[in-house]
Amino acid sequence: MKRKQIIKLIILSLLFILLAACGDNDSAEGKTKTIGETEQETLNATTDSGELSGHTVMIDPGHGGRDPGSIGINDIYEKDLVTNTTKPIEKALREVGANVIMTRTEDVKIPLKERRNMSNEAMPDAFISIHYNSFEDPSVGGFHTYYYSQEKDYRLAQSIHQSLGNAISLKDRGILEDSYAVLRNNEVPAILLELGFMSNPEELAVIQSDEYNQTVAEAIVSGLKNYFETNENVSS
Repeated sequence: MKRKQIIKLIILSLLFILLAACGDNDSAEGKTKTIGETEQETLNATTDSGELSGHTVMIDPGHGGRDPGSIGINDIYEKDLVTNTTKPIEKALREVGANVIMTRTEDVKIPLKERRNMSNEAMPDAFISIHYNSFEDPSVGGFHTYYYSQEKDYRLAQSIHQSLGNAISLKDRGILEDSYAVLRNNEVPAILLELGFMSNPEELAVIQSDEYNQTVAEAIVSGLKNYFETNENVSS
């Protein structure tokens, strides 16, 4: 009987030790999780403190993959210029708290209908498609802003176009209505920007520069701020 009691005590002691060890592990895991959550909360707080926090913007880098877009002087592809421009746009928007969705982040071809469907599924507050132009006459230059719906898109087009016009030195070729596939049947405010002519030697030197891309990015951010502020004032 005494021997059985001793064995029982040994077993209970071992169980107690095992339970204590599990408790320590749970505590450690809980502590790690709390740190992770705190870090995420800090990150969210930083993101949410920007002037465009609470707004989602979809940036659509035109063309890609087997579709090079327009081909400029020295066989420069539109898709490559577009990539160089959309990266600083994405960065600038994130820095002011916007949630940014890119229709593509790699050099791949995405059908126009699929880009539009991505917008209709995500329902961002604004959709901006980025492009560059080319023309047979090398003296032609400037930037355009295109929209499809007067009621839905024009205010966004006007705000972004005006901001770009104040920031860049290219000729202002106006705000134009057109039926581009990414704009047509797009359920959110959507515009398409043609940010310069790759076929114009002087203009190409400008639009290839990091300075130009950064200026465009800042102008788009400024235009979006004005657009959202105006919309909020109209709504209230």
